[in-house]
Amino acid sequence: MEIEWVGGSRFRLTGVDGRVAIDPFPAATEALAPEEASARAQVQVVTLSDARRVAQVRGPTPTAHRSIEGPFLVRGAGEYEVHRIYVTAVWIGDSEPDSPDGPLAANVLLDDIAVCHLGRLRSAPLQDEVDMLGEIDVLLVPIGGDGTLDPAGAAEVVSALDPSIVIPMCFDPTTPEGASHADRFLNALGFDPMDPLSRLTVSRTLLPEELQAVVLAPRD
Repeated sequence: MEIEWVGGSRFRLTGVDGRVAIDPFPAATEALAPEEASARAQVQVVTLSDARRVAQVRGPTPTAHRSIEGPFLVRGAGEYEVHRIYVTAVWIGDSEPDSPDGPLAANVLLDDIAVCHLGRLRSAPLQDEVDMLGEIDVLLVPIGGDGTLDPAGAAEVVSALDPSIVIPMCFDPTTPEGASHADRFLNALGFDPMDPLSRLTVSRTLLPEELQAVVLAPRD
């Protein structure tokens, strides 16, 4: 499976069993159908982490199957199966079940690799939320502060969730402040600064035995 970072909280997952777009919408004010936002990628599943975006997006409800023309939209907590893609979605952090303010975390199982996206998480998830997410192979965690976890807080969440690989997000690597966030996050986990990769290719047999950090360069 290939993991690409599009910037912010947006990712593309491409595997043998399908494609997933995570937070694909370029602006929080746009009210797009999922088909419009993911037509070029030809994805089977779209996941949304922002409760505010959930209300703005047109598309099937979380319990309804996708239309033939477009992808299945995950915008609420639950367990979903689309083709051979499995998603466990949990409101975490500052969320309340009836009026979620925190992000919708999505643990996507694709090609036997569990990729968990935490959205713009502001505070550490509770233990029962961690348990509901299940096993995590690759963790996508915000580090940029400004309404999300800061580098030190993100490192603590990584320790709690115990992934094999962690990828930071929600920071701007083109600015000195963003680069500093990445370096501080890596340092908190015991890693030296590293050059970003254009994409990460991962498989079950390539998962490391000890935690590995990977920094990605944003792609269009």
